[in-house]
Amino acid sequence: MRISLVLLLVLAALFSACEIQNPNLPEWDVELNLPLINEIYYMRDLVDSVNIVADAEDNIYLVNEGTVSTAQFGDASFTPDIPSEQIPLLSGMEYTGAFDIQDIENGYQIAYGELAEGFLRHRFSGINSATTSITITFGELFNADGSPFTISYAGSEAWVSNDLRGCKIGTFNSNLILAQLSYSILATSSLPNGTSLGNLTFGLTGSLRFSTFQGILTNYRLDMEPNNSVIDISYPLGLESAIQLAEASLTLVLENRIGFYCEFHGEFFAKNTTTGNIRTLPILDDMGNHYVANPSHNGLSSFTDISFTNNVNFLLAIMPDHIEVRNAYFIIRSHDDRFIGTVKATDFIDGDYTINAPFTFSLFAERVVVKQSTEVEISTANQDRIRNNALRADLHVEFTNKFPFGATGMLYVGTSPDFDIDVPETYSFSKTAAFVSSEVNPDAQIIQLSLSKTELDLFANDKVYIRWAFVFANSLTPITITASPADYVQARAMIKAKIRVTEDL
Repeated sequence: MRISLVLLLVLAALFSACEIQNPNLPEWDVELNLPLINEIYYMRDLVDSVNIVADAEDNIYLVNEGTVSTAQFGDASFTPDIPSEQIPLLSGMEYTGAFDIQDIENGYQIAYGELAEGFLRHRFSGINSATTSITITFGELFNADGSPFTISYAGSEAWVSNDLRGCKIGTFNSNLILAQLSYSILATSSLPNGTSLGNLTFGLTGSLRFSTFQGILTNYRLDMEPNNSVIDISYPLGLESAIQLAEASLTLVLENRIGFYCEFHGEFFAKNTTTGNIRTLPILDDMGNHYVANPSHNGLSSFTDISFTNNVNFLLAIMPDHIEVRNAYFIIRSHDDRFIGTVKATDFIDGDYTINAPFTFSLFAERVVVKQSTEVEISTANQDRIRNNALRADLHVEFTNKFPFGATGMLYVGTSPDFDIDVPETYSFSKTAAFVSSEVNPDAQIIQLSLSKTELDLFANDKVYIRWAFVFANSLTPITITASPADYVQARAMIKAKIRVTEDL
């Protein structure tokens, strides 16, 4: 019994001595590498096949398309000046006369027309009771069936309106301008020939309106339809504030269904809604003249191509996201005093315009923001290590830049995917790192950025969110970029933390 007790006392003393001599457990430092982001941003990612397209050779173009259209021409309005003097009616004697059928005030002249609206008035007055008949026959005015238009005395001396709808003036495709509309009057009675039987007066109610018109028009205005000539462009990543295109062309193709020369008036209006910049470009040729659409012929539309090159860069220099044709209309006119054109009420003009700009551009020191946040999940073990054992940490950033320009990258970190990089209260911290062009360094460029304890503790959350923004270096000369797989920038980032590890024996 005594031996056992002594042995226990000895063992207790030994253990006690060990605790005094080794007060600390074994511990050491290790490096924790926590990947955050590894993204490759290809130039081809900008191609949306709507506004930014690539051809078979990987050349990238900014392409914008819009339309212009007038309303239908409608009925051609004509207001001839018909004299209102009285015409004597003589028994048994044919009287021939005529009145002007031209619209002198507007300079319109008619060769042929199908009337959609019009009323020719007449009035018989002071008619002798011995009168048996009065017939008026027009030489160039016909009923819808082609028979001559006639007016007969029916016993009334009140004003009578004759509906001309469906009637025709002149002969289709005669190419002969009608200066006057002729008529003949034959009055009969029981009285001797030459006896006065009364008087006749003509008049016109309103204007004559033609559903089909052939003749000469001067300065006939046809307005563009509103709100059908607008295009809106969506640039990816906010590029409209950072680049300026160096080459651009604009082509307008007009389809004219009207058988007259049509002079185009208007302007292109461009706006960058991000910057507020506005520019306008008059639709004029290099000599400052209006473009003219050729007339249709024999019912077949004519197509007129209008190409702009010299001034389009001025319009697109602001990288507009909204372009429209404003204050647009056509002046419809005969090419010269001998040209006889044709137009129907249903005729109109429309067209398509295309802006085409190769992706050759100059860069400005403006920020471009990657719109989508990247989500980073952090394991529970790593959260604990960062929270409890991290001694220090760096943000390790690598850029592999294959573009011929440098930039400054800004990395924003937050705990919500929807933070606003312009509102610091919505994200936790940001870091900035610059990288050079591929011409200076085509390989990976490594930047080490130290993290404070507060910044590092952010990664003790189960999820964090990261977004990049870039500010390009100003380019001295225009740069051409393609959609080749070789044109990209790769951005990698990771946390390199020093962790104190203690072994629990």
